[in-house]
Amino acid sequence: MAIVLRINQPINNFEPLSGKTINFPDQGVTITIPDDLGNVDIRILEARWENGMGAQHENFEPRRLLSNFEFLAGEEKLTKFSTAVELILYYTQADLNFAQRDDKLVDFAYWDGNQWIRFSKFQYFSRNSITPLPIWTKYDFVYVGFCAVRIREWPDPPIAVGK
Repeated sequence: MAIVLRINQPINNFEPLSGKTINFPDQGVTITIPDDLGNVDIRILEARWENGMGAQHENFEPRRLLSNFEFLAGEEKLTKFSTAVELILYYTQADLNFAQRDDKLVDFAYWDGNQWIRFSKFQYFSRNSITPLPIWTKYDFVYVGFCAVRIREWPDPPIAVGK
């Protein structure tokens, strides 16, 4: 899976991608599709634990599944993009507490079918936004930070937050 890199960009200079933005507050995900990709839709899939997913892989321990989705052009599934798509993945105070118990930072990973692959291995991971984000207040949780990921390939793997 090719991930477009976002290297060493401080959070206070974070510039979200422009385009069609779709929020999934119950999933903890915002997806932005650049206008030049045309009419691309997103279908949410069931995010469920499968064999091996609950185990620690390469020092990533999942806490909870965040989301699973696929990109569609009409009924055709898209797995590659000519322009990067942006995923903003949000974490809660409980996610932060889980990581800090072991003096670690919150991290996100996707399941490749065999193991968890950390997003932070591939792109800049914003870790210094530890103030409640004024988003989606109708839900029972508050997001306290996020990770921005830009992707060019996506075979619809489940995403988890952990440490």
